[in-house]
Amino acid sequence: GLRSVSATAMAQGFRGVKMKVGAPTLAVDVARIAAVREAIGPDAALMVDANQVFTPMEAVRRGLVYQELGCTWFEEPVRAEDIPGHVLLREKLHIPIATGENRYGIAQFRDLFTANAVGIVQPDLRRAGGLTE
Repeated sequence: GLRSVSATAMAQGFRGVKMKVGAPTLAVDVARIAAVREAIGPDAALMVDANQVFTPMEAVRRGLVYQELGCTWFEEPVRAEDIPGHVLLREKLHIPIATGENRYGIAQFRDLFTANAVGIVQPDLRRAGGLTE
């Protein structure tokens, strides 16, 4: 399961793991995060990725819990194009927000940067226009 995969990754020399969140209830996410934390230890990085499933308000509600659980970053909590939602998260949470893999071209990244709406930028170079873009 999730616990054994995480423990295996640590045994292979990884310094952290990333896991999916966005279960129907926050309690399920908390239980899964706790299981992974137990497997990887207290000092390893634990990133959570929601794959754009939350509304901004739900992302704030869950993000407050994820940051208290010691998660390293909160990836794609809201729709990629929701700049105001990303700004709200930056204002309400201290956990860094990671996004970018579903943004296309320099203009869409400029919008993120201009609004100071992202903590960790994760471009997919194929979608973002390549290295030169």
